[in-house]
Amino acid sequence: MECDRKTFPVSRGARTWLPFSLLLLLALAGCSDNRAWTSTDPWFHPPAVEPHDSEPIGGGRIENVIPDKELEAEDLLSTVPYVEITSQQAEAFAGFPLIPHPDARSYLMRGVYLSRRTGVFQVYSLGRGDYLVYHECLGSAPSAMKRQALVVQLDKPPKRVFVFCRMNDLPAPARSD
Repeated sequence: MECDRKTFPVSRGARTWLPFSLLLLLALAGCSDNRAWTSTDPWFHPPAVEPHDSEPIGGGRIENVIPDKELEAEDLLSTVPYVEITSQQAEAFAGFPLIPHPDARSYLMRGVYLSRRTGVFQVYSLGRGDYLVYHECLGSAPSAMKRQALVVQLDKPPKRVFVFCRMNDLPAPARSD
């Protein structure tokens, strides 16, 4: 069936923009946004290059700030990514006495996450006083980025702190045939 202009009148502007709009729609259909988050928190501050040779700081040196102290911690971190705190403050923010580490100082640091239930925080020393606060989790759909203040014990004071998170796809369920 043919269409004529009398049956389907089309304005001159529509004739110009219609092909362009269809072309744009087709181009955008091939693009996808593979980010794991639906919104970015201002605390998110990724390093320029993802570190591959860094070892995480471990041994009970990283603790989440307890919910009752979150607002106080966020207030202290409102303009800076980290702040040195006393051992008494560290215990209060963590909610229990921390394992003492010789020569370590306690810091309150920014962190972000996508799924707390399926992930864990790590802190990496990148050298030259740079640290990366990193959260990696499992998930199947993008989610909103959320904040988590952390108590971290470090042997050397930070100069710069980067904050990053990532979501890995959940493995497909095993088939039982």
